[in-house]
Amino acid sequence: MQVAENEFKHESYQDCETIVDYLKSIIEGIENGSISLGTEKTRIDLVPQGLLKLKIEAKRKSNSSKLNLQVSWKDKIKAKSSTVENLKII
Repeated sequence: MQVAENEFKHESYQDCETIVDYLKSIIEGIENGSISLGTEKTRIDLVPQGLLKLKIEAKRKSNSSKLNLQVSWKDKIKAKSSTVENLKII
């Protein structure tokens, strides 16, 4: 399985019960601070932290309905170890 660094996409038809299970897993991942999404071929690992932005959009058009949920956050960048010597002023 290849671990994706930047992007993961999946689209499929599922029954309501399966969608509920997926959403529960995402909620659990947010609560635990780690979400892994994957298929047999690829996976992405996310670490939700700090303030999360929630965006919800709903549309109904003739015989079709759509619900979009988006959760986003800023990743904290780990400080790189410095190989430069510390400055000394004498």
